[in-house]
Amino acid sequence: MGFLFTEDFNGKLYEILEGYCGKGLTLMVSGGSLQQCLDDRRYSDMDTSGWKIFYSDERADQDYLNYTSSLPFISRTNAEIHRIHTSRPLDEAVRMYSAELVDIDICLLGIGGDGHICSLPPECPELSSNDYVVALEGSFPVSPKRVTITPRFINEKVGELYFVVPGSKKKGVSAPDRSIVEKIKKDFVVILEK
Repeated sequence: MGFLFTEDFNGKLYEILEGYCGKGLTLMVSGGSLQQCLDDRRYSDMDTSGWKIFYSDERADQDYLNYTSSLPFISRTNAEIHRIHTSRPLDEAVRMYSAELVDIDICLLGIGGDGHICSLPPECPELSSNDYVVALEGSFPVSPKRVTITPRFINEKVGELYFVVPGSKKKGVSAPDRSIVEKIKKDFVVILEK
């Protein structure tokens, strides 16, 4: 586990991604505050035609989709977008998305105030799942039913893994919960507020 400190989260993520201008990239993103860090006009000037963007998780409530929160970012790209279709029954959404997933070059995830990642709360049984994608119901304040990738997917299919935590000082969070870190068997970088 490594740490990067920044006062400019938008600039730091742009710096990570700009090396893929005019190249192929499989990028996975979460929702939440990460999407504000990707809302940057400079992506409009970048050749992203070789990019494929995937989502780490999605909410069942269609009024609170991670896809919707990502529109300011993805609308500035020419990327091929791979959504998790939670308007369908969740077991069907899991099957469809599992079949669509590929190896991911860069995965950008947030960390919640309780240390959760994707839609995986600390200590939840899905952390030990042998599947790459699962449906679950948690005690989330918005949309308790969700579809999410698992640590197994991260361990086996993700190249570079970054946790992006704007407002980390206010949240008091500097890494995923211990129960989650124990399941991640690869190196990762946490980007924190300077």
